[in-house]
Amino acid sequence: MVTNGDVSRRRQVIYIITPFCLFLLGLILFNLGGYGSEVDGVSIVVPTAVVPTAVQTEQIVSVTTTPSLLPTATVYAPPVYDEQTAVTLLGPPDGTIFRLQDAVVFYWTWPHPLTDDQQLTLYFQNDGKIIPVASLIEPNLGTTYRATLSLADLLIEETLSTTAAIQWQIRLESSFADSPLTSSPIRTITILPQR
Repeated sequence: MVTNGDVSRRRQVIYIITPFCLFLLGLILFNLGGYGSEVDGVSIVVPTAVVPTAVQTEQIVSVTTTPSLLPTATVYAPPVYDEQTAVTLLGPPDGTIFRLQDAVVFYWTWPHPLTDDQQLTLYFQNDGKIIPVASLIEPNLGTTYRATLSLADLLIEETLSTTAAIQWQIRLESSFADSPLTSSPIRTITILPQR
């Protein structure tokens, strides 16, 4: 004999299973529907046309690709700066003379904020050697950058006993580029040996 409790349990089971069965049926119908043949994401349609007087058939193949969900590599395109956008050297002036024991303040301006991959680097050039001396990634004040350096700590042995003319330059560099994005003019300072 079927009790009232058995009927309500059967209804509960039917209510739970019915949506699942309908979902499966819809999924099967969707996949079996006439949406053309598709192989590895490429739809191929091959219609044939019969010429009435000949036995030849012409096959037309149309290939449609689906967009890739894989990330694409982006190529670094360095910014292009016009002639008015430049590193402006403020000091020391060209031809300034220092003693070896002096601390020298190099300062300049750059009108744009630096991106995460950029830095402004101070270079010394002497006897064909180019030496990176200091790199800054943020300004000291506004758009002004400053590096204070002790010359005795930076210079090589040969310059410690004789007067040396050192050229200096600021270069805007990017970690994504092999060459500087822009450079300042070159200035020269003269360093007298220690007495």
